[in-house]
Amino acid sequence: MWSDPIVDQIRAEAKAWSDQFGGDVNAMFAELRRLDEASGELLVTLPPRAPASGTPVLGTLSTSSAVDATKQSH
Repeated sequence: MWSDPIVDQIRAEAKAWSDQFGGDVNAMFAELRRLDEASGELLVTLPPRAPASGTPVLGTLSTSSAVDATKQSH
């Protein structure tokens, strides 16, 4: 089987990072947040955008609408 050395290196680095935190994703993200804050660089946060017209908003699609949409697509 062919192996890409760059992909292998990235996977090895990702595994080493994960191993440092025992595979705990929350701990990994906490460390990333700590590093981000310690960098002193300005973070850009954008205001939320309104969904495009006609786009269902998460949590507003009723079950009957989902069923109707399924029937129309067949």
